[in-house]
Amino acid sequence: MSSALERQCSLLINSNAGGGEVAELRAGLESSDVEAKLTALKRVIHLQLTGEPLPGMLMTVIRYVLPHENTHLRKMGLYFLEIVDARGDDGAMRPEMILVCNMVRNELVHANEFSRGCALRFVCKLNDMELLEPLVPAVRQNLEHRHSFVRRNAVLAVSSIFTKFETLIPDAPELVAEFLAAETDVACQRNAFSMLCTTDVDRAVAYLHDHLASIAGWGDTLQLAALELIRRVCRMAPLEKGKYIQVIFALLSSSSAAVVYESANTLISMSGAPTAVRAAAQAYCSLLVSQSDNNVKLILLDRVADLQTAHTPVLTEMVMDILRALSSPNADIRRKTLALAMLLLTRRNVDEVVGVLKKELLRHAASSGPTALAASAESRGLLLRALHTAAIRFPDAAPAAVSIIGDFLSDEHGEVAVDAVAFAREIAHTREDLRPDILRSILDALPSLGNPSVVRGGLWILGEYAESPADLKAAFQTVLQAVGRLPLTAVDDDTDPDTAGGEEEAGDAEAVDVEKPKKSIRRPMVLADGTYASQTMESETASAAAAKAVTTRGGSNGAGGKGASNPPLRTLLVNGSYFVAAAVCAALTKLALRLSAFEAAPATLRNKVRAEAMLVCASILRYGRDASAIAPIDNGAAERITACILSLTGPVAPDEVDTENPESLWLDAPRAAYDAVVREKRRKEAAAAKAEALKEAVPAEEVIDFGLLRSGRRSAGNGVDADLGEDADLSRARDGGGKSGMGGPGGFELGRVVQLTGMSDPVYAEAHVAVHEYDIMLDILVVNVSNETLTNLTVELATMGDLRLCERPQAHTLAAGARVNVRANIKVSSTETGIIFGNVVYDVAGAASASGCVILNDVHMDVMDYMRPAEVNDAAFRSMWAEFEWENKVAVTTSLTSLSALLNFIIESTNMRCLTLRGSEDEAGYLAANLYARSVFGEDALVNVSVDRGGDGRLAGFIRIRSKTQGIALSLGDKITLRQSQAQMAAASTGSGAGAGGRGAGGNAMAVAAAVM
Repeated sequence: MSSALERQCSLLINSNAGGGEVAELRAGLESSDVEAKLTALKRVIHLQLTGEPLPGMLMTVIRYVLPHENTHLRKMGLYFLEIVDARGDDGAMRPEMILVCNMVRNELVHANEFSRGCALRFVCKLNDMELLEPLVPAVRQNLEHRHSFVRRNAVLAVSSIFTKFETLIPDAPELVAEFLAAETDVACQRNAFSMLCTTDVDRAVAYLHDHLASIAGWGDTLQLAALELIRRVCRMAPLEKGKYIQVIFALLSSSSAAVVYESANTLISMSGAPTAVRAAAQAYCSLLVSQSDNNVKLILLDRVADLQTAHTPVLTEMVMDILRALSSPNADIRRKTLALAMLLLTRRNVDEVVGVLKKELLRHAASSGPTALAASAESRGLLLRALHTAAIRFPDAAPAAVSIIGDFLSDEHGEVAVDAVAFAREIAHTREDLRPDILRSILDALPSLGNPSVVRGGLWILGEYAESPADLKAAFQTVLQAVGRLPLTAVDDDTDPDTAGGEEEAGDAEAVDVEKPKKSIRRPMVLADGTYASQTMESETASAAAAKAVTTRGGSNGAGGKGASNPPLRTLLVNGSYFVAAAVCAALTKLALRLSAFEAAPATLRNKVRAEAMLVCASILRYGRDASAIAPIDNGAAERITACILSLTGPVAPDEVDTENPESLWLDAPRAAYDAVVREKRRKEAAAAKAEALKEAVPAEEVIDFGLLRSGRRSAGNGVDADLGEDADLSRARDGGGKSGMGGPGGFELGRVVQLTGMSDPVYAEAHVAVHEYDIMLDILVVNVSNETLTNLTVELATMGDLRLCERPQAHTLAAGARVNVRANIKVSSTETGIIFGNVVYDVAGAASASGCVILNDVHMDVMDYMRPAEVNDAAFRSMWAEFEWENKVAVTTSLTSLSALLNFIIESTNMRCLTLRGSEDEAGYLAANLYARSVFGEDALVNVSVDRGGDGRLAGFIRIRSKTQGIALSLGDKITLRQSQAQMAAASTGSGAGAGGRGAGGNAMAVAAAVM
């Protein structure tokens, strides 16, 4: 394998070509059949690329391919010449290349334009001065060819030769400038202008100034080249901006989308004036609507989002134009559009935004067919959450948003309905004037609600906010109608008694054949013709009959009544949804207790309401404990329903109600608890906004760089032109990601230094590991601690996992006691734990065949380097939890006795964010919390913590981790297990600290601190 091939190719494919195949290929090239020649030549090119030795093949191609009259075959021959090493093993030019040079010169003066163009393209690939020198006259001659295809390739050839070997065409800029002045073809003009921009900026600027008035009529490729030149000129001479502003404004109306996009980018980089920003944003919005490619739309939304960070007041005027992107069927585009619109929401535009969101919601709800409804479910959820955000931030817009809540409470897709009921609950809590509308929507939708989560939310709203006598009466009657006739039985439909028998017979006729316990009875019988037969009767058990009845009914969501199936709420109760049953009982209890507080209410009415509520509670409780029930009632629901009955048997007269009575727990405590949830949510939002604002804050000692004062100097003194609007990227690259938490100047942190070799090894090495999202930088310090000079010292690295080494470190020569820093760049492609390993090899100077090798310690990459705490709503968390298939279950083993301290320890160990409301873990004695994080690659990590405190005060439970990929689940589980082990070892070594951990919060904090250390 040649050294040239190693320089060109990083991936080699083994082809195992034998001597027989080489002979066949040579015969194919010598054949007179053009197709056989092409097939053989393609195989030869493939073998040459893979490093297979093909002796004598170059001469065969020169003799039988390059002189051929077929232009396509000659083009393939030039491709072969591009990959052949022009020099032999001794470094001298191969004699065959003389023939190649002669044939290429013949091609450059060929009568066929295609042949000339292919030859000129081949000249651009040559990197040897000896080969290029005799071709220069022919290349210059092609600049005057009549065909534009030849001329534009000739310009590229001149540019390539001048860039590589300036002495071959010293007058190339003047030559191309004259060519550009007389050229009329757009492609030729673009190539010539691009060459001048690269080789002679002054001539390019002069040409641009001479044609400023006609730039709008140029071709799109030439306009793009002009925009690039304008950016470069403005970087070098900021005071020249005024000459080009009008040109860029004119290019914003170009018919080419690429020109409009680049013009907007250039305009933003040149000026931060509101007029310029507004014009650029309008260009982005117009492209957002006109372009059909989803990737283009996402890029445009990212550009608008970048503008929003610095020019929010200007973009708030254009929020309606941005919302036009909601017409796209892509979910990512709609999600980004809504997120951007929520950032641009103000009191001035909130009414218009809410109107657009309502119109989009109704459009998606009107989708015909179940497939279309299912496809638009995510969009409806996004729009509902956006309406929710707008109504909470701007109360004046709440009435318009609330008006459509009822239309989505009975949505067939659960997440949309859950979002709608959560929206209704928060608005009802914060806006007392809108409660009647919300109650009316809940009352209208309750008979048709079949989603357990939505039913529970609706019942809670009715129980909490139905306060007037009319609302209490309507809510109580609606709940009773939804429950249906009492008592609850599994085999009896809630239908008209007159038709019950007929329905049962129909049900028996249509029953499916399922496995159930039966009792068989055989007896003889007499048939109509007088013969005897054997009759078998089978009787079902009660539970089997109940299952059959439920299967026959099918859980329809239709309203109960004559000839119809059960109401959805009754179906849920019969099927064993005792969580919903407890919500029904709690709602009825609250309604009855609130009615008892009215002095004007007659005692008979209060007694009747309490009796009906107790009857429902008792019927549910009795049904759950009956053997014929589909599923037995759980202890928690039974205790809840029993508490409802006990509360309803309390005082009836209003003057007998005591504030310390348990009735106050039903009427006041739930609303106070929800109020705490809302306040905590607001606190989190405010904290997140404050943290986001702090990211943009400039420290007191930060250098302020004024763009107008950059003229004539290099940015930061490092010789790099800093483009306007790229200061943050330049600072990030210069500091090595120090702002991302790496700590210290330039992102250096002593905790990231890993010792690679031992102190007694002849070569000592240690590495500083710096993680910059998608890259890992290894800064390896290598010290020669021996008394010999080491030559060819190379650090050989390899990776395991989704890590890729970009380039191999160079070899070095180290004298005794000398040191060198070796840098290696490793690309990361996913959030999985990776391992970097390798060795240091060297030769000892002056010793014959003396060499050495030192094995390096492994560097384990921590998954925590890629995880970032993130927020997600409960519905999305549950959806991802059900979707993700990889789960890792870790047992809790800790000496901590405080549940809050344990949760803090897990959050710190996993770098995740707690989504569950905190504050009552230690009082309740158990912990159930959800944690969430997202990697820099967009991968989601979900964690559920379920822990309770035993009778001895010890904590026991499990931590369940779910993700879409196996690596994240395993890596997070290993991390938690390791941190728990370290915490236990630290607690064991400091016995007093472990004892203090069981006595109070101070001991817990000490234990956690010890674990962290």
